[in-house]
Amino acid sequence: RRVETGGRRRVTQMKKILRLVFTAALLALTNITSIPSASASPQTRPSQIPAPEVLTFTNEAAMTRLIQKHSSDLRSSFRLVTRARQLRLAEKAAFQYQKLWEASPNNSYLKAEYAFAHAVGVWTLLYYRYTPEQQRLRNMLGSYPAAQNARRCRDESLKELPSAPEVWAMAAESKLDQGQYKEAYALAERAMKLDPEWGYAHYTFGKALSDLMSLEKNQRKKNDWARKALAELQRAEQLDPSLSKGNIQLRYASAYEQLGQFERAVECLDRRIAVNASLGGTAEQSKSLLDIRQRVAAKAKARTR
Repeated sequence: RRVETGGRRRVTQMKKILRLVFTAALLALTNITSIPSASASPQTRPSQIPAPEVLTFTNEAAMTRLIQKHSSDLRSSFRLVTRARQLRLAEKAAFQYQKLWEASPNNSYLKAEYAFAHAVGVWTLLYYRYTPEQQRLRNMLGSYPAAQNARRCRDESLKELPSAPEVWAMAAESKLDQGQYKEAYALAERAMKLDPEWGYAHYTFGKALSDLMSLEKNQRKKNDWARKALAELQRAEQLDPSLSKGNIQLRYASAYEQLGQFERAVECLDRRIAVNASLGGTAEQSKSLLDIRQRVAAKAKARTR
């Protein structure tokens, strides 16, 4: 009897142990299946809306205040710099971000913002005639140490903030300014995939497609680039209607001209000319836009003959 009773106790203990082992294994299996696989698509962040004030400021004093206020908001900082470019204040914005970065050199957000503002400031000054003061700023921004700092900040921000679409879009915009369109295409595509609902990511991608179109020599492929660019530009404007007040109209016009839709290209140019006037654009900008319109309008008129 003692042997039999002892045997039953051991069987009961074994059942308890097996039950505990099975429960632990089941819990472990549940935890494993809840971890996304390496092949799973990356999680995108909720779409963020930039502060409305960064889209509407009109002077340097307001810009300086907004840079300080929104330095921890990548989305607002991104649009602030693009607005500064429109107002020909990009080089001033670059120096403001440089000061912030120098005060906090390990801040990943400031690294990205400074690198972007620096690139926009330098390349904007290359496109226009500038005053002696802007010449001085250009020389400072374009110095070797400043360029090296900006490049290092950009590379570090991409490593430190890999899931931030703004950082990839900033890098893509910088590459567009430098004429490195293939690199810009890849960077903009990464930004767009990280946040498919961010209109400016589609706009940057559309600009890269438009620039690749301009380099293509094969007319059939050139038309393919134009159609793809139009699709991205339209998606960008659908997601962010504020983009209609910028250079997107020029991109539309370029694609429509390539596809032989000259009347639509002229309509886009007319809208861009109106925007330029509302922003107080320079006489040089106005003349350039009017020259483009005259050329495209001549093509439209020749077709109707």
